[in-house]
Amino acid sequence: MSPPEGLSSIYNVLNSTSTAFMGEVLREALRTSREVHICVSFLRFSGLNLFLDDIRRFLERGGTLRVVVSTYLNVSQPEAIGSLVRLVGEENVRLQDGPDGFHAKFYLFRQDARTASCWVGSSNFTKSGLFTSLEWNTRHDDMARVRECEVLFGEIWERPDVLPATPAALQDYAARYRAQHRNSVPPQPQEQTAQGPVPNAAQREALRELSRLRSEGQTKAAVVAATGIGKTYLAAFDARALERASGGRSIRVLFVAHREELLQQARTTYRQVLPGKTSGILAQGQHPGNVDMVFGTVQSLTRPEHSALLEQPYDYVVIDEFHHASADSYRRLLDTVRYRFLLGLTATPERVDGQDVLRLCDYNVAYEVRLPEAIDRGWLIPFHYFGIADEVDYEHVPWRHGQFDVTALENALMLNERTDLILRHALEKGYDGRRRATVGFCAGVRHAEFMAATFCERGRTAVAVTGRTGSAERRVVYQQFSDPNHPLEWLFVADVLNEGIDIPAINSLLFLRPTESPGLFLQQLGRGLRLHPDTEVLTILDFVGHHKNALLPLRALNSAALNVTEGRVLQQKLELNPPKHCAIVLEDKTQQMLLKLQQQTAGGWSKKALVKEAYQRLRAELSSPDRPELRRRPEIMDFWGRADLPDFGEVRRAFGSWLECRLQMGDADEWELAVQDDSLVARLLRAAESDLQAQRVYPYAVLWALSLYPEDVECGVRAFLERYPQWRLEGDIDVDAALRTLEKKPQFKDLLENGRWSAGLERRLKKDPRLSREIERRIEYTLASDYRVRHGGVLRTPADLVRYQGYRRSEIVNYFGVQFDPAKHNVGVLKFDGHFALLTQIDTSDARESHQYQNGFAPDWNLFNWQSQNRQSPLHGTGREIVEHGQTGTLVHLFVQGAKHSLYYYLGAVSIASVEGSEPFNALFQLPERLPEPLHYHFTK
Repeated sequence: MSPPEGLSSIYNVLNSTSTAFMGEVLREALRTSREVHICVSFLRFSGLNLFLDDIRRFLERGGTLRVVVSTYLNVSQPEAIGSLVRLVGEENVRLQDGPDGFHAKFYLFRQDARTASCWVGSSNFTKSGLFTSLEWNTRHDDMARVRECEVLFGEIWERPDVLPATPAALQDYAARYRAQHRNSVPPQPQEQTAQGPVPNAAQREALRELSRLRSEGQTKAAVVAATGIGKTYLAAFDARALERASGGRSIRVLFVAHREELLQQARTTYRQVLPGKTSGILAQGQHPGNVDMVFGTVQSLTRPEHSALLEQPYDYVVIDEFHHASADSYRRLLDTVRYRFLLGLTATPERVDGQDVLRLCDYNVAYEVRLPEAIDRGWLIPFHYFGIADEVDYEHVPWRHGQFDVTALENALMLNERTDLILRHALEKGYDGRRRATVGFCAGVRHAEFMAATFCERGRTAVAVTGRTGSAERRVVYQQFSDPNHPLEWLFVADVLNEGIDIPAINSLLFLRPTESPGLFLQQLGRGLRLHPDTEVLTILDFVGHHKNALLPLRALNSAALNVTEGRVLQQKLELNPPKHCAIVLEDKTQQMLLKLQQQTAGGWSKKALVKEAYQRLRAELSSPDRPELRRRPEIMDFWGRADLPDFGEVRRAFGSWLECRLQMGDADEWELAVQDDSLVARLLRAAESDLQAQRVYPYAVLWALSLYPEDVECGVRAFLERYPQWRLEGDIDVDAALRTLEKKPQFKDLLENGRWSAGLERRLKKDPRLSREIERRIEYTLASDYRVRHGGVLRTPADLVRYQGYRRSEIVNYFGVQFDPAKHNVGVLKFDGHFALLTQIDTSDARESHQYQNGFAPDWNLFNWQSQNRQSPLHGTGREIVEHGQTGTLVHLFVQGAKHSLYYYLGAVSIASVEGSEPFNALFQLPERLPEPLHYHFTK
């Protein structure tokens, strides 16, 4: 994000949207000054690595940078000071290293002999000091005052306890720094009290949703939560809740995973949460015996000799890493095991081996918090992502079934020159923490072993851990890597650490091979995002090459909850929106390459071509190179819940219908080829896949019943509610009324006659059972999407709303503790207990004349004019309640939508400044603060 316009007129900085961020001030100064002097108590990589390129350009222009940093309290990182020294020279960095306290925070910027300014305040050269913490810095540009400050800076520079940052001085400080931090206590993986672990905020939200689902009679669900949220603890807490809801009756638990080390971790967790229950492990060489809680690998559970254990009834079954559950072994287990409730846990439910795992729980996602949202809400630490240009020539690496040939790829990556490049950037960008704990994700076993060996040759302590490493040996390595006193700082991995293993000490990641799956990228990224008291930010180095998937990681990092005022560091023109307090920094060469790639894939293309590209990418993902028998063509539900793919509505608009999509993409089977010329069937399929914009499930239920039970629709509706029990909460279905609704829809004209299909269609349905299945597949997408919006929202409070963040209408309703109901909430004024939410549009030009409102901001951007509905008066009813909100203590929350169909941006709780007119009336609202400049462009473009 570029610094706000008018930064030169700002005299106070609080690191807020109402003022500016000190990091923006520093960045602008490095672009415009010829001399920069900095004096701070603390310098850490979390601040420095965001400015390395800015400093480099400043020096290339002939600028002079002098920095004084202190060893006070052993907070400054010696490696960060060394990185700065290598960049600007030993003569320009000095170390205050004496017994006196050192609290100075001073920045001086000189443009020329007559123009300069200085800032004095509280910001250290750290991420928190420059961007995220509330700091106060004041600017002075009176030249006499500036010269006085320059003299004082010179006095500090020449103090006897302020010495050049020589290698000897840094080495001495590094020894003291490590000694102080040697006995650090590892963080608890879960919030603790004297009574044991307690749920964190995300887990509390998920537990409420799981309890609600069970109260509605549902028996299976999935939780999709980012790595680091604590899914295993969540499942243990929920099992405890089920036992308490069972009147104290002891319950039996089955926990299933695909690796023994996952079971060991899970068993430890469950014993903390449910200490009174017996437990045992079923894995190679181990048998649990007669216990309350069985922790078993799927391989052992599905062996014939353990059939009796699997066939026992369980109250609570957990499938860990649920994205694996499409495998045959899991299918056999799920077909056999009996349970009261089944929970699937995964960070990424995207399809593995071409299968749709969410189908196994009827697309019933009880709770979902993806990685960007988890960072936005402070449940995971932020990241600094550095995109570094990779010199590898990927053009000559064979591409097969949606991925590079592993052997050829490893050969291309195993270069000593590339190791030098990786090490140079890793040392320069550093890490945030007491000691380095860096994981490098490699293309394969040979590549991981090569990286470890070449790093050791360069004097670093590194180890390779791969799928061939024994589990006992892996545990030893992980323990050494987590020990702050052990010299092991570099771990190069292949086929491990993608999921399940918790190593909170990780503070930097290296992505050393092309990303082929956004889901895998996010899983690996999640390894370093767990909250840790020593780490403010995760450092990510991605070596980006020119290949078709180069943009996938950056797209995966986008936050859906857009906040256009966040003080982020974005040095590219790509449309990226990283989560809160995160930064994406691209080298110029990387930026140019990605922009070129973006233009090649999207420039001048039609919307249809973009959808085709997404379809082809999905098809490649669903093709397993190792098991060709599992390859399959994309289905409608493969697009559901995928942020990296267009939704099915976009697919349908691009092609006209799903049948036409399959035909044009060359994926139509014999049945589809046969029905393409049957206009009646083709019309029915198009009608079934359309979104009817229904406020209740009733017309979909009747459409399903008509298709599967054409002779008895009433019976079909009952079968629908058996098949989709979650929809029972919408009440009894009036079949006749729903039929009338369907018949009025233009897409069903001539298809329905007097509550039945036309004679021709009825004959086709009786003759061809495939037709009813195809109709159900088309309805399924809308059912899943509608349920998520109307009944799957996580209920929160208005206090959880983030100012200047964008929200969908259904999300806004959820923040007032209510599930979204399209029959009630598709209006501009929403009334809740003690709150009004005004959802207003600036552009209403395409609405009918009676709904074209005069809404907009005052010229100084601190007032907003809101126009009521035509018949609304400020003297009566809702209009009066809004006008008199100050006297009644009611809060009025303003949400403004700029472009049509975009998000509503929350501008905060507003107050009435003046009221004019009646039926309609105009209310002028005072905003909490002047609208930040980044939003000016958004609302006026």
